[in-house]
Amino acid sequence: MSIIPQIHSSKKNNVQILSKNINSSDFLELLSDDDLNSIIENNLPEHRKNIYTPARTLSMFLAQSLNEDRSCTKAVNDLIIQQQRQKNMRKISSNTGAYCIARKKIPLPLVSQLTTKIAGLVHEKTPKNWLWKGKRVHLIDGTTLTMPDTPENQKEFPQPGGQKEGLGFPICRVLAVSCLSSGVILNAAISPLKGKGSDEQTLLREVIDTFKQGDLVMGDAIFGTYFLLAEMIKRGVDVLFEQMGPRKKIPILVEE
Repeated sequence: MSIIPQIHSSKKNNVQILSKNINSSDFLELLSDDDLNSIIENNLPEHRKNIYTPARTLSMFLAQSLNEDRSCTKAVNDLIIQQQRQKNMRKISSNTGAYCIARKKIPLPLVSQLTTKIAGLVHEKTPKNWLWKGKRVHLIDGTTLTMPDTPENQKEFPQPGGQKEGLGFPICRVLAVSCLSSGVILNAAISPLKGKGSDEQTLLREVIDTFKQGDLVMGDAIFGTYFLLAEMIKRGVDVLFEQMGPRKKIPILVEE
């Protein structure tokens, strides 16, 4: 086995070990950091000072997402165990109803702002020797995701027209900007699958301020339009896009 697969395997194992051992208390401590706490304070919804505060609920949700057993029962039971270890005598019911209700009340702006803030912090602290020729390389690409079949989601993100009513799921289009060096998602935009403003070019314009002067952006052929190239040149951002098949290939002569 060459050195690169060995490094990849080692890092993957480390992540798996961390995900198994981390709990909601660890996330709650991380969310108390000054860089993140201000975002939480600015996005706190009205709530009672009960067990499932927004910060605790979010920390439980994060731990739940990383756990092999992603059930709400496991999340609540873990909280009960943690409270017992801390000799907290407040009784917590093992019923998951209150936790599920609190989880639904987590504001979307809170999650999205924390995501971009954390990604930004990781991006800023990326070692210089991880960069490509001193440049921060961004990857842009789009995909689609299915969503829970609720009336609200069907209204905002209708299922494809080819599917019969009641037999499909809401579907959205997502465009993400990721960092090649660290692997973090720096920003993302979401839209319905079809309709005005749902194409990847439009979604890219929503997150274009993610790119800074001197950055390098890589994407597939769909992004290689004149208007985007002109905008990137204006911003001092280098780009590398695949050339669309029908376009005439012009050889570029490089002087020795």
